[in-house]
Amino acid sequence: MDNPNEENRSNLILFETKEKSCFGTITKLDTYNHKVYVDFDRNPHNKPIIARLACRVSLDDLKFAIEKQLEVKLFFEDVDHKKPVIEFIDFSYFDGEDNDCRDIHIKGNKIIFEAETEFCFRCGDVNIRSSSKDDEFIVEAENIKMQAKGDNEISGSVIKLN
Repeated sequence: MDNPNEENRSNLILFETKEKSCFGTITKLDTYNHKVYVDFDRNPHNKPIIARLACRVSLDDLKFAIEKQLEVKLFFEDVDHKKPVIEFIDFSYFDGEDNDCRDIHIKGNKIIFEAETEFCFRCGDVNIRSSSKDDEFIVEAENIKMQAKGDNEISGSVIKLN
C-alpha cells in the first residue's frame, strides 16, 4: 500500500470486526499441568490453544464436555483471540432427543428455586408444578403417597375429599 492512511484504516477495520466472544469446544485436558485446551472458528493458531476458566467447573464436567463435544462460551482477554477464557459449558443439548443425561446432585444448607410465573418438575408421568397465575401448587401422578414419622397436618380454609 502506498498510502499509510489506508494501511491504518485496514488495521482498524480488522480490529473492529474481531469477535469479543464465540462458542468453541474443549479439546484436551492436561491435568498434570492444570491446562485446558479449546478450539473455535477463527482460531489464529489453527490448533487447540490453552484457555483460562472464568467459571467453577469440576474435572468430571470438563471430561464430560470433551467426551460429548459440548459447546463452551468463550470470551477473549483484551479482544485477543490468542487469550480465550471459558465463560460456561453449554449443557443444554440434553434437551434434545439424545437423552444421555447423568445424575445431578444438589446439596446445600438452603436451596432456593425461584420462578416469576411458574415452575415444574417432571419425572415420567409425574408432574409437580406451581403457578403464580392460578395461585396453585399441583401434584399430578397415578398414585400419591404421603408419609410422616410424626403428625401429618393438612390445613386450608376448605379441605375437599372425593
